[in-house]
Amino acid sequence: MRKLASFLLPVSVVALSLTGLSTAQAQGADDEIEEIVVSGLRGKPRSSIDSAVPVDVFNTESIDAVAHADTVDILQTLVASYNVSRQPISDGATFIRPASLRGLPSHHTLVLVNGKRRHRAALVSIGGSGTQGPDVATIPSSAVASIEVLRDGASSQYGSDAIAGVINFNLKENTDGFSLSLDSGEYFEGDGAGYTVTGNAGFPLGENGFISISAEVHESDFTERAHQYCEGWFCADADSERFGTQSAVRMGYVTGVPHGELYNGQDVSAFQMAYPAALHTASVEGENVMPWGQPNAESVRTFVNAGLDLGNGSELYAFSNYSTSSGDGSFFYRYPGNGTIEFVRDADGTPYFPMEKFPGGFTPRFEGEVEDFGILGGLRGQMDGGTSYDVSLRYGSNAIDYHLWNTINPSYGSDSPTDFKPGELENEEMQFQIDLVSEHDIGTASPLVFAYGFSYMDETYNVHQSNDVASYAAGPHALSDPYGFCQEVEVMEEGQVEIMEEGQTEILDEFGVGTGVFEGDGIFTGTGVFEGDGIFTGTGVFTNEPTTVAGGGAWTSSVGGQAAVAGVDVAGLDCNDSSDPAFRVVGVGSNGFPGYSPAFSEEYNRDSYAVYGDISTDVTENFFVQAALRYEDYSDFGEEIVGKIAGRVRLNDEWAIRGSVGTGFRAPTPGQQGTTNVSTRLPNGFPVATGLFPASGPVAQALGAVPLRAETSTSYTFGLTGGFGEGGTLTIDFYNIDIDDRFSAISTRDVSTDPTSGSAYDNYLALAAAGVVGAESIGGVLYFTNAFDSKTTGIDVVASYPFSWDNGSDTTLQFAMNYNRSTLESDASAYLNAEGRHDFEHADPNTRWNLTAFHNVNEQFSLMGRVRYFGESKNANGSSEPFGGMQMFGSTTFVDLEASYRANDNWKFTVGARNIFDTYPDKIDRIAGNNDFCCGRTWVSGSIVPWQGGYYFGKVSVSF
Repeated sequence: MRKLASFLLPVSVVALSLTGLSTAQAQGADDEIEEIVVSGLRGKPRSSIDSAVPVDVFNTESIDAVAHADTVDILQTLVASYNVSRQPISDGATFIRPASLRGLPSHHTLVLVNGKRRHRAALVSIGGSGTQGPDVATIPSSAVASIEVLRDGASSQYGSDAIAGVINFNLKENTDGFSLSLDSGEYFEGDGAGYTVTGNAGFPLGENGFISISAEVHESDFTERAHQYCEGWFCADADSERFGTQSAVRMGYVTGVPHGELYNGQDVSAFQMAYPAALHTASVEGENVMPWGQPNAESVRTFVNAGLDLGNGSELYAFSNYSTSSGDGSFFYRYPGNGTIEFVRDADGTPYFPMEKFPGGFTPRFEGEVEDFGILGGLRGQMDGGTSYDVSLRYGSNAIDYHLWNTINPSYGSDSPTDFKPGELENEEMQFQIDLVSEHDIGTASPLVFAYGFSYMDETYNVHQSNDVASYAAGPHALSDPYGFCQEVEVMEEGQVEIMEEGQTEILDEFGVGTGVFEGDGIFTGTGVFEGDGIFTGTGVFTNEPTTVAGGGAWTSSVGGQAAVAGVDVAGLDCNDSSDPAFRVVGVGSNGFPGYSPAFSEEYNRDSYAVYGDISTDVTENFFVQAALRYEDYSDFGEEIVGKIAGRVRLNDEWAIRGSVGTGFRAPTPGQQGTTNVSTRLPNGFPVATGLFPASGPVAQALGAVPLRAETSTSYTFGLTGGFGEGGTLTIDFYNIDIDDRFSAISTRDVSTDPTSGSAYDNYLALAAAGVVGAESIGGVLYFTNAFDSKTTGIDVVASYPFSWDNGSDTTLQFAMNYNRSTLESDASAYLNAEGRHDFEHADPNTRWNLTAFHNVNEQFSLMGRVRYFGESKNANGSSEPFGGMQMFGSTTFVDLEASYRANDNWKFTVGARNIFDTYPDKIDRIAGNNDFCCGRTWVSGSIVPWQGGYYFGKVSVSF
């Protein structure tokens, strides 16, 4: 397939450039290029070829020709510089997949609907770029008339988060008609079956209005692209070469044959014998304990678009959406003795092991329920003086409600539930906007268009406290010896007295015991540890013998380091043995994703306002120029002025050069300032509980964090546009984007309770001092900061050519290519380790291209073929150089085919397949990559290169 890819690229370029030698005769202009483009300019509409900045425009036919239900996947297929990855074990990113444009995260791309800003999702990605952008998947494809992708910085025109570009979804405005489609398919592997039902209906609204209603229902099953969990620390595959590298105790679990060794002084033979038969129950899905793949998913999405002509050049308009979706995926497998499945002692002194609940270990299952709502209303028209106006008000919210099951709160011991509701994240936005446009004759080839306006926006990010206390609370086993089995007690000599006044309360919780309330005077002699709660009256004299007193309390003696509870010996306990389960400290909260506690549940607010001005004109028939200036003021990040200049020079009737230069400003979102999370990550190739804390909070501040700053950017593009032959088009655009003070998570810093671990122990002390519950069980910490400066450079090539053949058939070729590279432009070693710095520059492929051919055999039959190419990449492993491993990943090429039959004007049937050759990217080489991709992963799960294999489908469409 790589040879095919290397062959197809030059062939496609040659084919497009030599079309004049073809025996075919060119037909009309490519129907993908629409005449109206609003994303690139404010003011006079222009075609994508005539625009001073690169804009891709895709109509309904182009959108429908993509065999994906998710709008995110549709964009990735159509736009070579737009990428999204499948992240199966990544908390909320499993359900709301962050995307990138021109190599920059989604918070650098502004998303518009009908030219109006789309609200952000509640998800803030954990680690990496910490992206928080709109959830494009909430926009059903059936509602979309066209998509415009502006591949250029536009902060001065549209706002701070348009550093990489702008994506605008234009909604349908039909007054009649009805369309419905059903598609269904599954992967060649026999899993991931799914269906999508989508429809649209248009209705008149009075005599001069419309209302267009769209809906989509989707459901798909999970996929599994994994092998059995097998690592040096625990291997569940007895046939693997790594099996013998683990301890004899752990091998005994997999074989079911006890090795006769004790684990922390406890006999685990019964658990070892039960383990093999129960291993398949560890995960609620799949054949392996960690089923890497896509999640189960279902969604219902609706969109309504309406407009009403009021006469006198004015129009009332509105649109709204409501979407619900849910999905569930797995976390990392918890094996016996992994720090979570550990022996502890219950209140009666009996050893407890979580394998009593999960005899095969357990893999937490994580579900996100996403609710998205948006509504916008406005009035636009033209005033008497010719100035057009557009006044709008919008509200948008996105909320994620989490559910976690098949797990425990380890600190609760045997009392732990296995099902939790960790809490909810919510992002809300309210915006009022006025846009004005006027034209002025200044003697240039076309009137000067002056666009200007004002915007006010209020944003709120809310980390809602969980109502499920067990999801975040610290149980007894968050402390060593919680029940005071081996606590030192005060020894009182005979005759010595301690007098407590009436009503005085003595709280003995520091020993893990109860509270006594004393009325009157008490005289105590001897040594005792109190168990139970009681109210004591009168005067009592207690000796060294266990004595029961009023209120149900009991005192027991402590002799020679041995403990007793209510007069009963604790079997097997040796207070001098630090490995005894009595001293074991385990994690706090629902394991895998602790709930949002009162300490980390907060509302973050900010407001901002902006004014902008944009002028554009054709100075001559061959020279167009545009300039924009924007002033923004944020309540939390101050004020900034950004600007942009763009121009286009026509060289002849066919060809032109264009370019732009501009500055940008992006304030970190309230969500990026306030999100907190404790999850399992792989900072050193080994799964550990890792905490992310807000940069402005006391925890991150104790670790050295400083308040966040806004990012600033400078970008420019330079391009060539033109036409060739009879209807062919070609655009080539070079771009450069410099970002200073770029927002990123730091590389995870180790945490350890071992005083000899250096900085890791210092981090533990900082967490403990900041009051982090369960600090003893956290293995790593990170926070967001302004970590470095970066440079992103690249080139976009987009070409199209239509053919008409002598036999009456016609073909359209479309080619889109992107080369993109990001580099660090400052010393980031204080924030990113060597691996993080290397992978920032090399982990994603630099090159992507798509070549698509649409062929109409006749009015009934049509064919589509598409080649998708992803270039090479490489990944390092190890926090310092020389790296512990380095793997090169070769290029990957996928081929899609589909055929359609139109029975009549109403009915259309389509069958096809994505990736018809069932191609996969390179597998992970654990020898080369060491432990960077552990735990049953076969392919790089976070890659932008698809790794699910071939998918076949059928589709039925009807329209009236």
